[in-house]
Amino acid sequence: MLAAMETRRSFCRICAAYCGIRAEIENGRLLAVRGDPEHALSRGYSCVKGRRIPAAVNHPERLRACLVREPGGEFATERGPCRSMIPVSRVAMPSSASSLGIAANSPPGSRTRQARSRSGWFTAAGMRRPFTQL
Repeated sequence: MLAAMETRRSFCRICAAYCGIRAEIENGRLLAVRGDPEHALSRGYSCVKGRRIPAAVNHPERLRACLVREPGGEFATERGPCRSMIPVSRVAMPSSASSLGIAANSPPGSRTRQARSRSGWFTAAGMRRPFTQL
């Protein structure tokens, strides 16, 4: 039985340009990534980093499960979502604004998406007035 080749449209997440890509998939395995000529901004362009995504995704040494450091220093492999293993706690911030500052920088073109992510971190840290670049 021949497997059907499938092409899916997406965008590259390697850098802040978010170029449009077409991913070729066969039997659930990513075979190739090419620029999407119908993408409004990148118009078919994709850099070598984006085109090399299949090599990283299919690499035999790629981590596919959470690694948890045991008290003795060795790692144990855990199955399931890693996020459930991360303790959520509020970071204690000093009361004096002059004693601590957090800078958040974004590459051009990525500010909107990263701003939402940073906002969550700032809120978790208890910052009432985070400073970010305009």
